[in-house]
Amino acid sequence: MVEYPRRAVVDIGSNSVRLVIFSGPPRVPIAITNEKALCGLGDRDPKTGELREEAMERALATLRRFRAVIESEEPETQDVFATAAVRDAPNGKRFLQEIKEIGFNPRLIAGEEEARLAGLGILCSAPEIKRERMPAIGGDLGGGSLELSLLGGPGEEVDHMASLPIGSLKMQTDFGDDLKAGYKAVQEHFATLPWIAESRTPQIYVVGGSWRAIARVAMARSEYPVPMLDHFTMETEHALEVCGFVEESDAEDLGEISGVQKKRAPVLPMAAMVLRTLIETAHPERVVVSSCGVREGLLFDRLPARLRAQEPIIAMAEDLAERLAGGRRPDGRAVSNLVDPLFFDGPTLQRLRFAAALMIRSGNMVHPDRRAEHAAATIMATPFLGIDHKERAMLALMMKARFNGSIGKSDGTIPLEILDEEQITYSVRVGYAHRLAAALRTPLYNRKSGFALSRDADVIELSVEDHVRDLVVETGLKDLERMASSFDAEAKIVTASSA
Repeated sequence: MVEYPRRAVVDIGSNSVRLVIFSGPPRVPIAITNEKALCGLGDRDPKTGELREEAMERALATLRRFRAVIESEEPETQDVFATAAVRDAPNGKRFLQEIKEIGFNPRLIAGEEEARLAGLGILCSAPEIKRERMPAIGGDLGGGSLELSLLGGPGEEVDHMASLPIGSLKMQTDFGDDLKAGYKAVQEHFATLPWIAESRTPQIYVVGGSWRAIARVAMARSEYPVPMLDHFTMETEHALEVCGFVEESDAEDLGEISGVQKKRAPVLPMAAMVLRTLIETAHPERVVVSSCGVREGLLFDRLPARLRAQEPIIAMAEDLAERLAGGRRPDGRAVSNLVDPLFFDGPTLQRLRFAAALMIRSGNMVHPDRRAEHAAATIMATPFLGIDHKERAMLALMMKARFNGSIGKSDGTIPLEILDEEQITYSVRVGYAHRLAAALRTPLYNRKSGFALSRDADVIELSVEDHVRDLVVETGLKDLERMASSFDAEAKIVTASSA
């Protein structure tokens, strides 16, 4: 069994102090420990700009506890960094010294570096930005500052890094409930970055606790069926409507919404106003939530180029295949060699099919009567990166069909309502094709398996070489017929001796 190193990251932010211990494949950092405390360091003294003593005490107490957690978990690496609140405070250096006395070696990150790492974190979870050559604006709203960058532009990764002093907590401290005054200040800051309006990017990727809380509001209001923030997407009109709702709402009412922390609720109207102003300035087509930010960006920055270029969905599928196959891990290329001729699709769907091919035996360690439901539930619960919610649902449906699960108009595990008929049909076809590959056995491991599939308008033909004829048993014949039926085609078998 593969064992991955554990990497601890302590993020001393303006609103919260957080400890995350990551494990999992290097390309897919998975938070196995995730603790935070809302310490409010960004709520600095308005006269002196210094960190308040009570906030520092809360943060130091939290960091002492984090130190004990880290010692118990024994991670291989640890990083401790502070951002805007400490960076801008006259007594920030004294606070860092007190953190050192706890046993940490804190790093103070400059604003542009924070924007760069936040951008890398978004790219870690959103490889489609580079894969589809569709530049995006990345925004990470913290308590003390907003970090902005252009992702996937001429520099390929992160360009135009900027840090603006308009974090949600700072805006509330400076302007209270006066959203109009805050709006004017945000406009003035955005005017110093003309590239925001000139970029003409189709999407904005957003990071930060306040903006994620606004996404939770959007989910609750629309009764959205996938309770995951990463790649939750709002069209521009929807995003503006949600921002308007949050700006007009009382903090007490916002705190009652599922997924919104009561302590964070008071800063959400200002956070919504900042997001609305960014949308009005950049004119994107959609707003996409990212689950990754500076912490993941720090780890992504250290990966070799080979791993950074890897599709995270493939890295995670390989990990699941290793852990759940119950034996020899299948060769995804061998499976794909058999089924690829059936599908006339592009790279985006091909990577989904290949991920499903890797996981073709991922139900083997589960009771046979529960394999289909377990496989689908596993896909819906696994912390994949690099797939949106529709792709996740399609992948879950592929796995359910592969393990012979019943396919209906609704499903208790898979949110079929977010898929159209074409996506459902495609996913079922992939699952049935993979079920046939598993039944024939040799296509699981041998790229020259002795079998070949071809598809014409109304016939799917399975060619069988003589040395594997005995592997075509009744189960395989049924799987072939059902798969062909899903294509509205006739099944046909051709052997070398009969050709």
